[in-house]
Amino acid sequence: MRSRVRFNWKSNAGPVCRLLLAAGIAGLLVGCPGMVGDPDPGAGQDMPDPTDGGGGTNGTMVTVRIQGLAFVPKEVTVSQGQTVRWVNFDAAPHTTTSGSPGGANLGSVWRSSRLGNGATFDWQFNEVGEFVYFCELHPFIPAMRNAEVTVIP
Repeated sequence: MRSRVRFNWKSNAGPVCRLLLAAGIAGLLVGCPGMVGDPDPGAGQDMPDPTDGGGGTNGTMVTVRIQGLAFVPKEVTVSQGQTVRWVNFDAAPHTTTSGSPGGANLGSVWRSSRLGNGATFDWQFNEVGEFVYFCELHPFIPAMRNAEVTVIP
């Protein structure tokens, strides 16, 4: 006669699965260039060279770097008519989308396509106001949502 061993998923699997999932995610993030823990995600790659170095102003262009799973800087202020350029320095693709995840105004002002490593997206801000944006691919990461462009006259 065979004896059966029963596994109680509720009491036994929860902690084990959570531990394995956390270890797997951490391993993926640390092992990917341009992700968490990579001090120079653009090293050795043919990357766009924004003349202001990223996160700054250059005449009518303001650059926001997408780096380390974050928008850098997360908040920028521009004058009416200026352009913001987002540059992806991560290995993972990202988007820049106006609005908030699940919000009624999702993408109503701008919505980029998926930006691969080294890709850019430009948007000229012709209206005064505050524009919140996020990454549609990573809305669960705090540094990838509730970023803001403030446009002044």
